[in-house]
Amino acid sequence: MEIQKVKITKDNTCMVVYSNADGDVITHQGGNIIHKDLREAMNALIPHLAVLTEQREAYNSTLSEVRAKDDLPVKLSVQGVSISGDAINNGIQITGCRMLLTGKVLNLNSPTAMLDGETDRYEYADDLYQLIENIKFEVRQYIEQKKWAIKQGELFEDGDGTPFDGSVEDLTSGIDIPQADIAVVEAPQPEKEVKKMKKTKKTKSAA
Repeated sequence: MEIQKVKITKDNTCMVVYSNADGDVITHQGGNIIHKDLREAMNALIPHLAVLTEQREAYNSTLSEVRAKDDLPVKLSVQGVSISGDAINNGIQITGCRMLLTGKVLNLNSPTAMLDGETDRYEYADDLYQLIENIKFEVRQYIEQKKWAIKQGELFEDGDGTPFDGSVEDLTSGIDIPQADIAVVEAPQPEKEVKKMKKTKKTKSAA
């Protein structure tokens, strides 16, 4: 599986374009919510998006300094990544958005960051390469191993409760979902069973 494009949808599912061993280009539109590991992998690209699109948070700052800014995930969001070129000369383009002070959203598309090359190689290519490889791994898990946040058909099993029992925060704990990319997903609640009481007809005893 040679992944060419990854996009996180507004519904927090994953759309992937990849080519198989036969050279066929396949678009996989996932219908299940992504696992928090994939979200974390995408969020890790936010500092690179800031650097590549020359956001003010990256002005006169190294990648490490940009990464240390805690409020960055609130202002910027990464929604997708495109991988071009071949194994020898890969190029990475990151797409995302910025939440403006007015509450409006500004779409961002980074210039292509080259992972190889003598003259146009991206300054932080080695770091970006590792992050992209991590995204590829999580995407393969999503498609091939069904690594989802919620698996269809497993919400309520054998009357043993739900996957949210005692762990409601497991889906998002430890990660910062950018404010510009929040999609509220409410877990389906079981309908309350209404029990109808059977009326018993009283018979008068004979006097």
